[in-house]
Amino acid sequence: KRVEIEGDKYNYGGTILPKFDVITVKNFTPSLAKSSMFPMNYYDYWKDEVSLYSEQSVNEGIRLGRILGNKLQVRSEERNTIYNRQRSGRIDKRMIASLGFGNENVFSHLEIDKFKKVNLHISVDASGSMAGGAWNKAMINVVALAKACDMIPNLEIQISFRTTTQDNPYVLLAYDSNKDKFSKVKQLFPYLSPNGTTPESICYEAIMDEFIESNNDRDSYFINISDGQPNFRQQSTNSYYYYDNAPRHCKKMMRTMESKGIQIMSYFVSSNYGEMPEVFTQMYGKYATHINID
Repeated sequence: KRVEIEGDKYNYGGTILPKFDVITVKNFTPSLAKSSMFPMNYYDYWKDEVSLYSEQSVNEGIRLGRILGNKLQVRSEERNTIYNRQRSGRIDKRMIASLGFGNENVFSHLEIDKFKKVNLHISVDASGSMAGGAWNKAMINVVALAKACDMIPNLEIQISFRTTTQDNPYVLLAYDSNKDKFSKVKQLFPYLSPNGTTPESICYEAIMDEFIESNNDRDSYFINISDGQPNFRQQSTNSYYYYDNAPRHCKKMMRTMESKGIQIMSYFVSSNYGEMPEVFTQMYGKYATHINID
């Protein structure tokens, strides 16, 4: 998909109206996970095979997800409360006999309390700078949430990863609980590894139609996990995505999500010596939060 963003104030040798050709992958398969064309796997030349780079994090995420899912079981429960001796509603048969004694409060009504559906879309920065603790903790987190959502009927989750190839922003729609079995996470997520640079909100726009809107029956959330600053150049279109045009474009994408009723949470992850860069706050505004992965 081609994404066009607002031109830079200064050209820096790029196009005035940057245009990015984004690769969007909606069907994550075993053959893709092991393919040499896939930018998010790691080939182990010593073993002459594609590495299960994230296997340990996935296993830990599944373990924690079971615990989280058990704690969230209350979300699937309904609470029925019957109010008797009301002046309107349905007639309570047990009170009919009291009509002869002038009792008019012979009605009852039933109230059903249940949680609204919740949809989570988690977008993970899969750029090379995430390698190490940030990536491992992010994978544990998203796998745990996916496992918990698999255990609760009214929780839905989509997980996407964003990175770059040599010349394209690349976004992988890796898992959708509405269509996929959790076994897909267990089977394919161990192959995932961080690589490339940071195309950030270019990828959001490329899959904007995939985001589920909030309505009367569902609350929808967008959750970003990132450690990087926007940085990408597409040589084929001579387009740049840096600190000047990236914040404007990202804020525009946040406004689009808000118009869909989507609630936003954006987390900058770093080790204890890192600080959240100013550009991250410029991009995500009041939704920006700094998390220490340690």
